[in-house]
Amino acid sequence: MKNYLRINGVHINDFINKTDNNIIFENRIEPGIFTISLDDDYPISSSEDIVLTITDKSSNKINGRLIVTNDENEKHLTNYDNKGYELNTQHHSSMLLRANPKLSGNIKLVVDKDYNLYLDTFKANAVLNNKNVRKYPISSDGNYPRDIKKVFSKIPIKNLFGLPENSLKAHKVYTDYKDQYETMYEYGAETNTDSLYSENMKILAPLHIGNNVPEFFAIFRYDDIFNEETYSGEGINDTEKLKKLIKESKVIKTFDLRTTTSIGQYLNNYKNMLSNYGQCYLQFIEQDYN
Repeated sequence: MKNYLRINGVHINDFINKTDNNIIFENRIEPGIFTISLDDDYPISSSEDIVLTITDKSSNKINGRLIVTNDENEKHLTNYDNKGYELNTQHHSSMLLRANPKLSGNIKLVVDKDYNLYLDTFKANAVLNNKNVRKYPISSDGNYPRDIKKVFSKIPIKNLFGLPENSLKAHKVYTDYKDQYETMYEYGAETNTDSLYSENMKILAPLHIGNNVPEFFAIFRYDDIFNEETYSGEGINDTEKLKKLIKESKVIKTFDLRTTTSIGQYLNNYKNMLSNYGQCYLQFIEQDYN
């Protein structure tokens, strides 16, 4: 197994202490977080196990076994807590509650009412608010990474992936509600105040693209101003609530995301580029830029 095993994406041989053949891996996160994976060419017929010893900063040790098996009689054995649930984000497309400029940059793909496509920016700073890099028309058969390079290559990285100039400080207390939450990257609709676009309303809809791009994007209008169940003290059934919202709402706009439209073709072109999924392990440590 040693020739196929990786910890946090790094081959196990890079961790092995050559003198005692032990594997030493340091993780500064509290609580400790790590992933163990096998290369795709690991022999399917193999069944092995690894004894793990995890030591915290106080020298307390936790022992366990990692079991790799294809034996049908051992299928009841698990390496995880049965109360855990996997979020399979690799296969399903889904909406995101907000965009993250640290990951995807201050970049937006814009489609207007006539299905014209543009690359645009979140106006997080003066550089990104320059009209030379805003509302840049692109082709439906274009290449998203190539288009980004063409339009934004001269913008400094600190601006392209930076937070707004008046961004909230994580360790500062704000008294005004408007200062307590950054809404620039938040999913939702609002009145359009951008002079570059003629539409009255706009909606920001961050999208995680999985194996398939959704066929339609529909915008509903719900006339009530609050969720009655929130104040009833009763349990909320998400499925029933969704059915109720759809039944009592009106469809005010739909966008066709199939390949017969400009936005559908562009999104599917990009999805096809992502067909070979890779693994990326991220460690988030407060106030650490590594």
